[in-house]
Amino acid sequence: MTHFRRTLSEPPAEKLLIDARGAVFVEHLIVFLPCMFFFLATLQTIELCTGNLVIKRAASAAARAAVVVLPDDPKNWGGAPIHAFEGARAAAVIEATRMILKADSHFDPGSASVAVTGASGVGPLTATVTARYRCFAGFVNLVCAGSSRELKGVFTQAYHAAGYIHE
Repeated sequence: MTHFRRTLSEPPAEKLLIDARGAVFVEHLIVFLPCMFFFLATLQTIELCTGNLVIKRAASAAARAAVVVLPDDPKNWGGAPIHAFEGARAAAVIEATRMILKADSHFDPGSASVAVTGASGVGPLTATVTARYRCFAGFVNLVCAGSSRELKGVFTQAYHAAGYIHE
């Protein structure tokens, strides 16, 4: 018959069943994870709202730049026709847009696309800007739906070009 000797440091098995040490740590983990997820989801929502404001401001800058650049003298823009969103005129409008997008580090200014419609010299001009927005916490998929999201901003501006002929 073999007898096992217990050392003084080993509690009896019955005591382990009623031991509550470590319960606070387990409860902390149970509460901490949902709270951290909620905090990150809230933070990501705030960041997306900020990105939405930035993309709308970029669309505003694109429309304002187009109103100034498109009716200007063609010799200042490499011969690009008046009211045409192409060549050096388009490059100037796109650069104005990218300067605004650089203000938010979540945007990739190189991914920005700019479209200008209504540049006829009479009536409203509309600028549409789309760009990739990189989310900081891709695992909060309920908010951002992945690691990045495409945001879009639209802005309409009055466009009253001069009626004179450039020489």
